[in-house]
Amino acid sequence: IIKKKNSEVNLIYGGKIGFAQQLENFVVLAEKLVKFENVKIILIGSGYESKNLNNMISEKKLKNIIILDEVNPIDYEKILSKCQIGIISLNAKFKTPNIPGKLMTYGNYRLPVLASINIGNDLEDILINSNSGLVSYSGDHNELYKNTLKMINNEDLRSEMGENCYELIIKKFSVENAARQILKINK
Repeated sequence: IIKKKNSEVNLIYGGKIGFAQQLENFVVLAEKLVKFENVKIILIGSGYESKNLNNMISEKKLKNIIILDEVNPIDYEKILSKCQIGIISLNAKFKTPNIPGKLMTYGNYRLPVLASINIGNDLEDILINSNSGLVSYSGDHNELYKNTLKMINNEDLRSEMGENCYELIIKKFSVENAARQILKINK
């Protein structure tokens, strides 16, 4: 399904497929990206929204977005190694900050993050300040499309943001950093 070609750009999401993720934003994105034959969106996971998303994809006859059921960790790592952009998607109705664990996974694979998130989420400042990804608000399909175009059309930008994402997780989210924070609090 996924072949790593120099010209191909694969966007990946791995995780729960439910209300909280509002992944229909990426079905709309796939529809806008249909003219880009080298771009594919891969959603991996399960959840009660999987059927609805598959129906949307079928109705629109989209070939550039696929949903795969959960895969074992080894296969997931193989797929990640063939992708260029990591997707984080959160429902616009959320009122609280949320930093999904997949940020760490994407950072480990040096993937830049394409985020579609709720307003007021701390993740926006984290990604922008570290230059690790591009952010739009869930439901803002035009901004998500513009951010996607920036990433798919600029390999250097993807590479720079991917390295920055790796540095971000090392500096902010590593076990060593957590231990330093705990020791600092206990003094």
